[in-house]
Amino acid sequence: MIQLKNSAEAIECFNKASEERNQQYLQNSKKIDQMKKVHKFEKALQYTDLTVNEKPLDSEFWHNKGIAFFKLKKYKDAIDCFTKAQEVKEIPKILYDQAKCELFLGNEEKGLDFLEKSCNLDPTSREKLRVDNDFSQLSNNKKFRTISGF
Repeated sequence: MIQLKNSAEAIECFNKASEERNQQYLQNSKKIDQMKKVHKFEKALQYTDLTVNEKPLDSEFWHNKGIAFFKLKKYKDAIDCFTKAQEVKEIPKILYDQAKCELFLGNEEKGLDFLEKSCNLDPTSREKLRVDNDFSQLSNNKKFRTISGF
């Protein structure tokens, strides 16, 4: 993503990768149905194994796509990606980025909640807060000061 010319180009690449992954899944699913209809169950199982072994889009993919949306100031789209990135478990750096999006959307309390989770899971998030200007508007907020340790 960093080597691409801009965030919009990055999002286009993410969408293409996701689409290709979905196409492969759909093709395998169709083959499974075809094999079941002609009672070739062994072959259907082979396609099932292929489908099951398809590596799902991982949290890093969704986090990077979310960052691209963030850079384009498309915060709601970024939040959707960050949410998908954490379907299995909460990841501090993604919670941190999600907190920024919520803040920029005017959801200060929600942003602080995500920020608190991030800092509880990874105390180094507190250190990032000291140099991250995206949170400067919260410098007088009591909850923010508690979270950041100021």
